[in-house]
Amino acid sequence: AQREQEIGGYGAAKEAGADMAMLYRSIAAAIHASPEDIALTQGNSDGWTRIVSAMDWSNGGRILAHRSEWGGNLGALMQLSNQYGVQVEEIPSDSDGAVDLDALEAQLRIPASLVVLTWMPANGPLVQPAEAVGALCARFGTPLLVDAAQAVGQWPVDVRRLQCAALTAPGRKWL
Repeated sequence: AQREQEIGGYGAAKEAGADMAMLYRSIAAAIHASPEDIALTQGNSDGWTRIVSAMDWSNGGRILAHRSEWGGNLGALMQLSNQYGVQVEEIPSDSDGAVDLDALEAQLRIPASLVVLTWMPANGPLVQPAEAVGALCARFGTPLLVDAAQAVGQWPVDVRRLQCAALTAPGRKWL
């Protein structure tokens, strides 16, 4: 901010260009993505909500979410439901409390607009089978949005193996 005051916003941005390019390359390398696939936002919730809000819900839609989905994400989905009539359906759990993959496969046989998955919920030891969920979504052509707020920095993350349409994570946790 001080440098912007001294030389202006465009000048400060030009000076920081190499550092910003390195930042994008570093983030991409950490999650096995391409630098051009990285977007910086104010935080995980901001990024997650921007992704969901950018989708066209004018004709409604069907979103599948597990009961362990983060409450803030569910709040955003409820807003879509209220505003556009989007149906939010719960993905059943297996005996360990994780996504029941057979049940999800059955749900995906009816076209869905989006599957959302909080990979590692903040309030327990659950680790969702994110790669298996991604494989199912890819097989049925359904986009997968992964909230990796608790995973990045603690768990190996490879967006290509996840086969997700998007992954969100904050830069302040576990890194």
